[in-house]
Amino acid sequence: MPQRSLPLHHPAPRRPGAPAPRRDVPYTDNCRERALRPSVIFRQVTGCFRSHWGARLYAAAASVIATGRLNQKSALQAINHVIAGQRILATP
Repeated sequence: MPQRSLPLHHPAPRRPGAPAPRRDVPYTDNCRERALRPSVIFRQVTGCFRSHWGARLYAAAASVIATGRLNQKSALQAINHVIAGQRILATP
């Protein structure tokens, strides 16, 4: 008898004794994939980075801008905070 496959959006049945799924953790990793997308498009359009320092500089700037965006700051505000030695993240 062939095994019936579940739809993609349906979670697999839990095993006995398995921990309950955490509802506060997102099911997908879309926010991280969206954060990576601009650098992937940049790399595909330009072919690659021409130097290691250029790749590191782009990665650092993209990280600062993405972190600022997550904390409701513009790209300019986030970069200014880093240059001034201030924290970008909101402290609890």
